[in-house]
Amino acid sequence: EETEAENAALSAKVCAGEWDAPLDGKCSEAAIDLVRRMLAVEASERCSLDEVCEHAWVGGLEAVPWQALPG
Repeated sequence: EETEAENAALSAKVCAGEWDAPLDGKCSEAAIDLVRRMLAVEASERCSLDEVCEHAWVGGLEAVPWQALPG
């Protein structure tokens, strides 16, 4: 169970755009890249929803379920 101190530390890291990527080999480089882009502190550097959907880890727009919905 996480403590208040652990939650505060995590919140501070997120606000600073810091993320400790797993080093155990369980996450692909593409997944790590996407998370880093989504956590960019500066809004102008952060990826948009379209950019997330187009990212290689997601599989491109064709792989996004709502893209296939009729107009």
